[in-house]
Amino acid sequence: MMVSRCMDSCLSLCGCASFLMGSDGYRYHKQRDVLNANAYISLDTQFMGEEAIVLKCGSRLCGEGGVLLNVPLLQSKSYFEVKIQQSGNWGVGVATRDADLSHPPLGRDFFSWVMRSTGELFHDDKVVSTASLPSAADSSRSSHNLVVCKSGRTACGVQMSDSSVNQERLGNVASFEDGDIIGVAFDHVSLQFYLGGIKLEGASFLNIKGQVYPLLYVSEDAILDIRIQDFVFRPPKGFSQILREKTIL
Repeated sequence: MMVSRCMDSCLSLCGCASFLMGSDGYRYHKQRDVLNANAYISLDTQFMGEEAIVLKCGSRLCGEGGVLLNVPLLQSKSYFEVKIQQSGNWGVGVATRDADLSHPPLGRDFFSWVMRSTGELFHDDKVVSTASLPSAADSSRSSHNLVVCKSGRTACGVQMSDSSVNQERLGNVASFEDGDIIGVAFDHVSLQFYLGGIKLEGASFLNIKGQVYPLLYVSEDAILDIRIQDFVFRPPKGFSQILREKTIL
């Protein structure tokens, strides 16, 4: 029932679906060739929770569970964005392929580092910190770009959207709304989160171990979209979009 409700919601917002309808209800493929994942960077249907659903050319997650990107974060400084398409319980971060992706919320094992929709940062089932927005006086110094970049389209033709942070939200514990853009910057020393181009305070992990992949999870009707290019906000200085290993070499 949960999958069916989420599928109805997703279908009203997406194209390039990676599922088929059967006589027994919604069924969706997990084969790599459905999303043609080898052709471009996308959410990886080989590494996702049993009730997670990947749609929209491998850029959207709904259902119940987590999913990894199909390439690891190998370059020295990488950046990606996540749009909250629909609220619910969700999380964004990184994980190794050993993480449990079928039982949200994630961040409960040693293999995932996650900022949840509550603003809490979880790792190994412990709260590491709670994210907050800087005060209005400090927001310009904590923002890597307060001006929205020119809109563009992904390889799948998905229109980019603008996002902003209202002044009323500054100086408080981070709260999230439909349409918000979360930025994630990783440099193998720290994992830092941003909201609407503003660097969140108390929103970083240090000393992450192992080969990690971008991670999303959703439950309770949440829908997330990942963006690995044509960003809404300019990445922090020195950071760039995720590259494949051959591209890095």
